[in-house]
Amino acid sequence: MLATALAQLLSLVPMPDGAFKVDAYFDDWAPTEGADSPAVIMLDRPSAGAIDGPDDASARVQMAVSGDRLFVAVQVRDDRFQPGTLTLGDGLTLLFRGSSSVRIQIVLNDLEGRVAVLNREGRAYAQGSIASTLRKDGWAVELSLPMKDLPGLSAGESSLALVLRDCDADITLPEGILSTTALGTDGFPLQPTVRFSPGAGLYEAYLADQGGFVPLVLARTQGQVVSGGPEEEVVLNARDLVVLGRGLGEQTTYAYYAHGFAPSTTVKVLDLQELDGAPGKDIFVSHVRHAPEVDVDLIEVFGFRGGYLFRGFGQKLGETFIKTAETSGGSARSTFRVLPGRGSRRFEVSVAKVVGQTEFTYPREAVRESAYEPLPLPWNTPRAVMYRFETEAWRRF
Repeated sequence: MLATALAQLLSLVPMPDGAFKVDAYFDDWAPTEGADSPAVIMLDRPSAGAIDGPDDASARVQMAVSGDRLFVAVQVRDDRFQPGTLTLGDGLTLLFRGSSSVRIQIVLNDLEGRVAVLNREGRAYAQGSIASTLRKDGWAVELSLPMKDLPGLSAGESSLALVLRDCDADITLPEGILSTTALGTDGFPLQPTVRFSPGAGLYEAYLADQGGFVPLVLARTQGQVVSGGPEEEVVLNARDLVVLGRGLGEQTTYAYYAHGFAPSTTVKVLDLQELDGAPGKDIFVSHVRHAPEVDVDLIEVFGFRGGYLFRGFGQKLGETFIKTAETSGGSARSTFRVLPGRGSRRFEVSVAKVVGQTEFTYPREAVRESAYEPLPLPWNTPRAVMYRFETEAWRRF
């Protein structure tokens, strides 16, 4: 019987370097206050038969990332331990599906005389480390694996499963097989199960502070918003722009800006760029606001200083008019350029190229965007518009 436990995406929290020792003592896995606690999955199944006691075939699985390694702690309650080989007796397997599929097996042996060892695709895996112990109520293992060997895990979402094989009466016939998630016909997880990012665990704290409502996520990226520390994660959701990280400042793990985007917004670009001349990178957003008769192209730049987010620039860059029985359609589009140079960068917005409209037919207020610099139309803007950074905003000059 295959029983599964994980029903939602699990955040793998990045912990400080040296947070864990692979020694099978588990004292460094105790939960802590706030977001910086290892992820926990509980595996269980109903007991059945004389050998399966009330606590048989249940496990506490904990995972976290520290430095460049994934750490896993598995504490199993088992009424009867059966020494394990690759295919017989009790055992554990870690399954990863990303750009490739990787199977890492924990060969338990007898845990103490012949300690547990790691195998990758059936061969000894020296890059990982493991410690194991036998207990009165079961057994436990603690292990670490290099992130570079785990497909997709360092790039955000990954499909990861841990499978527990429980044999009691017969080492060739498992009484139960428990998995943290559903597996496909190829034996690997069907869907993403874990997410590792600089903001893992922090986004959940932000949502809780906002009342628990979960807005639609439009885009994500990560990078050096604050210079000199760990990377940050940037999440653009339907309500806020959120920066998450453990290097934002004292007692600050997230900052957000209520952007006011329309529900119909499509995000084209979310990127980090060095623009205002200060250490770290600014957040560049290109998006399209859809209205019944026109699509409006907009760009914005946000910065992070002194522990808070600010909006430094907003520009209407184009309009595409929907052709209907009453309207003729057409478009107007400018180009945006960051000029080369040192320090704070200057912006150039070209005079719009207009198609299908004239000065006399162009809709004056198709969509009012007072929070944005206007689209430079050829009949009222003779040349490209220039902007330079002053204090906390780019201003026309």
